[in-house]
Amino acid sequence: MNRVKSLFLAGLLAGLPLAGQTQPKEPAKAPMKLVRSISLPNLKDGDFDHFAIDLEGNRLFATAEENFKVEVFDTKTNKLIHTIDGLKAPHSLLFRGDLKKLFVVDSDLGEVRIYDTTSYQPAGTIKVRDGADSSGYDPSTKYLYVVTGGKDAKLPEAYLEIIDTTEAKKVGEIKMDSDDIEAMAFDPSMVDDACFSAAQKRIYFAGTEFTDVFEIKDADHLERIGHVPTAFRAKTAILVPELNRFYVAVPHHGTKTAAIRVYETVL
Repeated sequence: MNRVKSLFLAGLLAGLPLAGQTQPKEPAKAPMKLVRSISLPNLKDGDFDHFAIDLEGNRLFATAEENFKVEVFDTKTNKLIHTIDGLKAPHSLLFRGDLKKLFVVDSDLGEVRIYDTTSYQPAGTIKVRDGADSSGYDPSTKYLYVVTGGKDAKLPEAYLEIIDTTEAKKVGEIKMDSDDIEAMAFDPSMVDDACFSAAQKRIYFAGTEFTDVFEIKDADHLERIGHVPTAFRAKTAILVPELNRFYVAVPHHGTKTAAIRVYETVL
C-alpha cells in the first residue's frame, strides 16, 4: 500500500509544479490536529497494513499484519472494542455494510476470511493462492479483486483473483505479466489508498515519521500545507471525510507502544 502511495504522489508531483516553485510557508493553522491516541500495549513489533471503515456502525477495522489480528475500534469513543484472532498475515480488507460482513485477505493462509460483524464469528472462507495481499473493490459489481501469487508465493506470475462478495465465491482470475503487483485502483475512485479528499481538495500522504498534506490550488499547482510529525513507520492511514478524521497506525517499536492516532482534519 505504501509503495503505491509513494508512486501516486510522485507521479502527481512530477506532472504538477508546486505553487510558486518555492518552499511552502508554514500555515498559521495546521491542516490536522491530534485528538486522541489509542494505545495498543498488547501488540508486538510489526507493521499494520490496511484500514476499513463502517460508518453506520461507528467502527474502524485495522489489520495488525504481523500480530495476526484484526483490531476493531469504536469511532465515537475512540476505544478498542474487539480483536479478531486466528489469522496469520491479514493484509487488506473490505467491509460490506449491507451484508454486515468483513472480508479479510490473508496471505499466509491463502484465503479470504469472512466474518459476521454483528457477532464477529467466522462466516465463510474463500480459497485463493498463497501470497494474497492487496485488493480492490468494485461497488458496481460487488466484486473484490485480490492480488495473489507472484514472487511472494514463489510463482512466476501474479494474479488478480475475482471474488463475488455477494455469493462469497471465486468467479474468475486474471493472469498478470509480472511477478509483483502491489495494489490497484478503480476509476473514478482512488479515495482511501491515496487519501484524497475531493471536498477539501487535499492529498494526505502518510510516510514514516511525518504525514504531508498537499492542497490542490488549481489544475496545475499543488502546495504542501502541512508536514505533521507522526511516528516511526506510521505509513498506514485512512481518511474518513464523513467524520472529519484521519487515522494513522503507529507500530510498536523499541520502547514505543503501538497505537492508532486519531487526527481531526482542519480547514
